[in-house]
Amino acid sequence: MPEDPTENPPGREGENYDEMMSEEPFEEEELDPEEAERRITQFVRSADELSGPPVEELAEQVTALMRAASRDLETIMDGMAHNKVLATQLLPGQRARGR
Repeated sequence: MPEDPTENPPGREGENYDEMMSEEPFEEEELDPEEAERRITQFVRSADELSGPPVEELAEQVTALMRAASRDLETIMDGMAHNKVLATQLLPGQRARGR
């Protein structure tokens, strides 16, 4: 395994994020939106240093996949009663919580 300080070794996922976020404790309502954007940008840049494709490329792939999934969902749910749609959205969450 390479000795790259930007890599997250197995079993230590998220460590760099936790360290970064613990820099300054804050109350949720105290966080300035501009500061939040700065932190997100900083985190994305640090993730770009990890092995694998650039974050921008991955984000584009995920966005394309989500658009296709959204179109498929619209097709499946087209014409369904609102309560049927809502129940269909709630059931997977309920199942996941049960696991």
